[in-house]
Order: sequence, then C-alpha cells, then structure tokens
Amino acid sequence: MHGRVKITAMMIMLCLSLMLGACSAPTNTNGSSQTKANHTATSSNSDGQAAVQAQTRTVKTLKGDVEVPANPKRVASDQYMGHLLKLGIIPVGVRSYMLNEAWIDQSGYPKEKLAGIKDLGEFPMDLEELTVLQPDLIIGSIEKNIDSYQKVGTTVFLPYWEGESTAGPLDKFRRISEIFGKQKEAEQWITEYEKKAAEARTKFKVSLKTERRFQLYKSPINRYMFWQRKAAITEVRPFIRC
Repeated sequence: MHGRVKITAMMIMLCLSLMLGACSAPTNTNGSSQTKANHTATSSNSDGQAAVQAQTRTVKTLKGDVEVPANPKRVASDQYMGHLLKLGIIPVGVRSYMLNEAWIDQSGYPKEKLAGIKDLGEFPMDLEELTVLQPDLIIGSIEKNIDSYQKVGTTVFLPYWEGESTAGPLDKFRRISEIFGKQKEAEQWITEYEKKAAEARTKFKVSLKTERRFQLYKSPINRYMFWQRKAAITEVRPFIRC
C-alpha cells in the first residue's frame, strides 16, 4: 500500500516537473526574442541616425560654417552655372545672364537638359521665384545678397570677386566641388584639361611682337584661350564660363 502511494506521489511530482518545464520554456524564448528585437531596434536606430548624419556635410565659408545637404537635388545659383554643369549638377534656377551667354550654343551641351532651368532675373535673384522653386541649396556670390537668400533656404557664400581680384577658374571649380563633395570628379576633369592644354602649347607655339589672345578651341562648357606674347612666351589658359 505504502509502495503504491510512493509511486503515485513520484508520478505526480514528475508530471508537475514536466509541466513547469514546459511553461518556463516559452518564457525564456520570449525573453530571448525580446532581447533580439530590442537589439535589432537599437541597431536600426543607430543605422538610421548614421544615415541622417550622412545626409548633410559642413562647408566652410567666409561667413562661417554652413551645414548643407550631402546630395542636394535642387540647386539655385547666381553664378557658376558652367562649373555646376561640369560636375553633373543641373541647377533649378540661375540668373538671366547665365542663360543667355554665347558659350551655351557653342558648347554642344544638350539644350533639353537646360530647358528646365528657371530664369531668376539679375542680382539679387528674384526671391519670390526662388521661393517657388524650393531649392535645397543656394549659392550666392555677392555678400550683400546672402541674408536675403538665407530666408529662402540653405545658402553658401562663394564670392566671385575677392577685393580687387578673382580666383582663377580652376580654383573656383575646386571650391565648388568641395560644396558637393565632388573633389574627385573635379580633379579628374582638371587632369584631362591640363593634358589637353599641354598638347595645345606644343602645337601652337608662335612668336609675335604684340600681345593678343584668341580662342584656341572649344570643349563642352569650356573654352581654351591662347595668349601670344613677345619673346615667344606663350601659354594656354582655361576660360571656364560661370
């Protein structure tokens, strides 16, 4: 009798142990899943924050550091249209003068790609029209206009004239490329230009008594100018329209 009771008691204890084990297993699984989910969420949040951080860059200007979009899609500029086009950036709006320069027809640049560029008048660009365009980046070349542009959107001040002088076209090209993080593309273009310029120097060396200059040859959005000087001093310079 006592033996049967002991066996029964042991069976009951075994069943209870199995039941407790079965109940506790899902709890542990859920705990592990929750931890994994939290980790995933944390990772996702970290990735998201990293992505947000990567969407902007800081550009140093004469008016201080400016946080700009890493990959702006709607750029408006009151100068430097030729430079922007070289970097593969088609502005949404520019000054009237830049849309009417003779180099555009001579460049061979597809007119359909330029057709959508909005005429924003002369200095300063028309603020109402500029606002309608909703630019995510504005480039201004005259300091007194920068405050007005900043009321419309993120603005970078890149002066065309600095005192009584202006930087060379290649220097300007490099500065603009820094705004967009396209220094590599700019240097590739400059390297190609310098190669062509060296070939041109060799081909067109001449000696004249008086100094004069004339158009040597054209390339898309660019012309090379040839200076002929006394004592056979010759050089080729880039003539990059802005």
